[in-house]
Amino acid sequence: MKKLLVLSDNPNGTTGLGHIAKDIVDRIDLFMSVDVGVIGVGGTTSRHTPYPVYPVALGPNYEVANFPGIVQDFCGDEDFVLFTILNAAWQRWLAMPELLPDSGLKSFLQTRKFEKWGYFPVDAYGPNEKLMHTETSIIERFDRILAYTRFGSDVIGRSIGKHIEYLPHGTDEHAFYPLSQYEARHVEFGRQILGKQVSLDPGIFLIGVVATNTARKDWGLAFATAAELVKRGKKIGLWCHVERPVGYWDLLTMAKEFGIQSNVLVTTNNLSNSNLAWGYAACDVTLGIGSGEGWGMPMAESLACGVPVITGDYAGATEFVPPDFRVKPIAFHYDGIFCAQRPVYSPHDFADAALNASGSTVSLDPKFYWSGENGAWEQWKAWIEKGL
Repeated sequence: MKKLLVLSDNPNGTTGLGHIAKDIVDRIDLFMSVDVGVIGVGGTTSRHTPYPVYPVALGPNYEVANFPGIVQDFCGDEDFVLFTILNAAWQRWLAMPELLPDSGLKSFLQTRKFEKWGYFPVDAYGPNEKLMHTETSIIERFDRILAYTRFGSDVIGRSIGKHIEYLPHGTDEHAFYPLSQYEARHVEFGRQILGKQVSLDPGIFLIGVVATNTARKDWGLAFATAAELVKRGKKIGLWCHVERPVGYWDLLTMAKEFGIQSNVLVTTNNLSNSNLAWGYAACDVTLGIGSGEGWGMPMAESLACGVPVITGDYAGATEFVPPDFRVKPIAFHYDGIFCAQRPVYSPHDFADAALNASGSTVSLDPKFYWSGENGAWEQWKAWIEKGL
């Protein structure tokens, strides 16, 4: 059987892609007789993983300069499959090595035979509801193509002119399940999230946002929604869990500008799944603030914990967020070199939806959990075995 080398964000890091890679690779290592390793963008190696992790920094063309050396260390001259879990735009070096400057990497890619599989997040489309030509020309050079969602499958399929399979990223039902809001607010939020004994005011309307500090996460929408609720006389708290408070957005400055700094709590510590579950449990609602989602992991986790999530009615999260909790865009704009269609939402509409959703009984469809007869892992295992 061929060996499987995964290229993604580092599974020992904190990004969504790294989390997805870790969940999949952990299960391959545990439940399949497959030698697996990871080329992890950013982060570090770790002795805590039973499989090799090769930490790398991407080059100016997003290339992995030491790819030949990593392959040699991982499998020598044996057959292997490279399975990427990255944005398509970062993979031109891999799909089109002829465009690279002359180098050992270029020579290796043009002479070493191996299959390329790709698991592609699609969080938006361009004009004509397709990907831009550059992304399409990269994806169509892969031997096996897999989308996260039906939305992604449809967009890629329209772009390259053939049917595309899709598989959801699973949610860990052993970590994310309904917990007591009373216990979360009085004990566990302080212990699990803040690392100290703190009780939250039981009378606040607590909004949770778990997202990265990047351009595609609309933190302005989160703060504007919270400010709108304050204007309506609501006693609110806004819990923001993010990798850093200052990045594309300056969260602390925004809190002051919106006049809600006393209502905002920003956490940046690395939380385990069980820590996060207690954070969700303390909330009345959570917000999905992506300007299009490839999948929307925090939203699935929130629903699994029985906490309503409000998000936009566009792209990946529409797979599992109930229609009543999805807000219609009021406009669209085209963004960046790939001319991605990005939605614009009204904070007033998000505030209405948050109030309406509070107290609702919600859950995550079992097919979006990892385990179970119809769970995501059984589908993943079959897809991998078919290719190997």
